[in-house]
Amino acid sequence: ITAIIDWEHSKYGDILYDLAWASFWKPEVTFEQQYLLEQERQGIAVPDYSERLTCYKIHCGLGAMFKFRSLKNKEKYLFAKKRLLRTLLEAPQLSHFFWNFADVQDHNLA
Repeated sequence: ITAIIDWEHSKYGDILYDLAWASFWKPEVTFEQQYLLEQERQGIAVPDYSERLTCYKIHCGLGAMFKFRSLKNKEKYLFAKKRLLRTLLEAPQLSHFFWNFADVQDHNLA
């Protein structure tokens, strides 16, 4: 991957945020591995790679849950919540948060 263009939310920032967003919504695609392999091939170090990706995925998930909750779109809200729970489970340093987050009640989502 050379670049990901996101015109809807265009802003200056960390390329790993775009990578995390794509990976959050399409975990079956190997965006993360492809990016890291390309950086390694070019001899480019990526400091705190997994920690940054995890942080950005959590941000994407919480933002999506807020948006879909505000729109009262239960199906998409629960889909985003499931993806966020998966992110928490895949991050060993954050797995203890899973139990608290999994018990969150989804009130007023008709």
